[in-house]
Amino acid sequence: MSVSIRELQRSPRLRPWLDQAYAAWMTEIGARDATVAVAHAELEAAIRSSGTFALIIERDQLPAGFALIRGTAATAGQCWHLLDFFVLAELRRLGVGAAAARLIFERFVGDWQIVTLSKDCAAVDFWRRVLARHVPGRANETHSAGEVIQRFKSSGAR
Repeated sequence: MSVSIRELQRSPRLRPWLDQAYAAWMTEIGARDATVAVAHAELEAAIRSSGTFALIIERDQLPAGFALIRGTAATAGQCWHLLDFFVLAELRRLGVGAAAARLIFERFVGDWQIVTLSKDCAAVDFWRRVLARHVPGRANETHSAGEVIQRFKSSGAR
């Protein structure tokens, strides 16, 4: 199994797939039709925003998921925020998400912040497992207002 990430900005032909996958993700998390419409507008704004990267996760060269990240300059370097992360349901628990996360953290070096809803136990567990492998003992986890916030520094490829 080969996992890779591709910038949407460099592969505009994948935009219809992203729109479809984003709608599936919104439905999966329980969004209503009106919320999905607002989310699509927010997705469009995010993709056009400076410092935001829309990444298509591929498994064996086929779209398998997506990630949206936003970078901001900080006094100590680059700071990255994971906005959205999604892997198709049929490809979960096969290592696709973990491999994609590793590729993202290796490519986008700097301080990272991942915010997950506390009630999304599967996502919280996923990120704990991924970070335990990628930055063992170096991730800081806090809890605030129903969210789990994980911070760590990625130093690139190991």
